[in-house]
Amino acid sequence: MSAPGTGAFQPEHATVLYEKAVRVRVQRPDREDCVEELQVRLALDQAQHQPSGSATIGAVSGLLARSDGSSLLGGQLLAGRILRLQLTSEDDPFFLHTMEVSEEDFQTLKADQAILVDFGAFPQEVIALLDECAKSAIEANPAFRALLRLEAGFSTFSVLEVNKFKHLSHLTLRCRPGNDPAVKHYLACRLWDVKANRATLAESLQQTRARLEEAEAAGQRQAAELAEHRERSAASAGEMRNEQAAKLNSAKQQALQELEEAARRFESEKAALEGRRVEQVSALEARNAELDAQVRTLMEQKYGLDSKVSELSAKHGSASGELSVAREELDKLRAQNKELDAQAHASEKTMHHDAVKITALEQQAKDATELLQTLRGRLESSEAHRRALEESLQETRS
Repeated sequence: MSAPGTGAFQPEHATVLYEKAVRVRVQRPDREDCVEELQVRLALDQAQHQPSGSATIGAVSGLLARSDGSSLLGGQLLAGRILRLQLTSEDDPFFLHTMEVSEEDFQTLKADQAILVDFGAFPQEVIALLDECAKSAIEANPAFRALLRLEAGFSTFSVLEVNKFKHLSHLTLRCRPGNDPAVKHYLACRLWDVKANRATLAESLQQTRARLEEAEAAGQRQAAELAEHRERSAASAGEMRNEQAAKLNSAKQQALQELEEAARRFESEKAALEGRRVEQVSALEARNAELDAQVRTLMEQKYGLDSKVSELSAKHGSASGELSVAREELDKLRAQNKELDAQAHASEKTMHHDAVKITALEQQAKDATELLQTLRGRLESSEAHRRALEESLQETRS
């Protein structure tokens, strides 16, 4: 970096480790103490460092607090890592207090304040203390407090832990108020950072716009593909509906034809069976009437024979010859009676066979009725299947 007026402005290339607002109690000799919200910036830089009173802009000498108040840094040029602490205020752009410590100076600070960590871990410990101050700021009696004491020509930044017994000072760093060149360099560096961030954001915005345009183009292509797909789907759905409607009508017509044909066959078979049944019943009734007449004739004959037997029995005592004739006649009558009994038994068997035929005819009529019910069930199932297909088609349309 160049001194003011000796060269062009060179921005900082430090690595910012911490940059947050912290509530700090500020003590001024001419005013009452007040708590202000200061921006605390902690950065680690790889650069040469000249800690003299006429240092270059932005590399203001960092004087570490010692018991005698002397500076730890001489006028020699140091190289290596430099830890830089900057305190600023959003309300006052000219408020600037800085502190710088190199790796070599840290050894003195470490011995003077009994610090247990090395230079590499020191920034993280400082950040941890600042975070504790930020957390405790919302408490009524904060346990950790940041203090900035302003004196003539320098300032002291401290982190205190407050308990019931005493105030414990964890860290005390001596800072220097920013003069006009230092403030200008700090503001120039911040302006440079803002411009760099703006350029980065502009590039990111341009990339985002390019990606957005690509996404919009992809979205338009996908919308066109979707519209085409919807048209194909609508056409396919229409063809499917027409095909299903044609199949449904064909199945319905076929089912109706099968039902009508089955109904005609059933009526025809029913009429034929009914005619045969009436004929068979009529024949059986006629046969039964004939058998009844024969039975009555045989009974009459039997009664006549019985009367003859009575007469012969009465005349038995009168003549043996007549008795023999009567016995022979009786045997004949008995034989005829057996024949009549056999005929009567055969008539009963015929009647039973006719009754079995009647039962079979009634079963056939019952089977025909069940067949008709089955065909009606198939027709109802076809109607239910057609309704399901229509509902499916409606869901496909929606």
